[in-house]
Amino acid sequence: MDYGSQRSKADYLISHAGQLRRAKLHKEKAILLHAALAAHVAAWDSYVKRLMREKYGAIFSTVSPGYGTLHEISRRRTEKAIEKLNTPNAENVRNFMMECSDFDPWPSWINIRFGSATLPASIMVTNRLNEVFKVRHSFAHGFTMPMFPWNTGRAGSAHLDCGTLRSVSGFLNDLAIATDSGFSIHIASRFAIAKPW
Repeated sequence: MDYGSQRSKADYLISHAGQLRRAKLHKEKAILLHAALAAHVAAWDSYVKRLMREKYGAIFSTVSPGYGTLHEISRRRTEKAIEKLNTPNAENVRNFMMECSDFDPWPSWINIRFGSATLPASIMVTNRLNEVFKVRHSFAHGFTMPMFPWNTGRAGSAHLDCGTLRSVSGFLNDLAIATDSGFSIHIASRFAIAKPW
């Protein structure tokens, strides 16, 4: 399943939660919003792992018989790294991609939207990605949800709403696009080939 398909399923949960307007449905709405955040995080996780697998199709060469052996050794190493990646926050994604392909995604993570704001610097983007994971982990493990400017309501407490989840959806989508672009340039320059996507 590709990232776009997984993202649309998570966005459906947000849309459905938005239709629950009565106060007595607050609990059901919260469950849907938490599920939507979990689904977006899962889509990001799947995307990151799939991207490292896709590089092999882009760089495979049948010209040299020895290349096939190196290709297989590298592919197996990538699969082991995929098995170990459990939390694809900013630092773990960077370490994972560096290990699998010597690609640092952070320089590509600039001018990423989050709601109506644009995060112009990589450090702002990495912080926001880590915040999303902290919120996700809080309800996954039964902790109090941490407060950040983007998930704090008028009453001063942390919560999720449809607008916030739409911001997370757009943010992760923009992050995937920026990562795709940066990785494509990296592959092209590293292997002296045309940009693969």
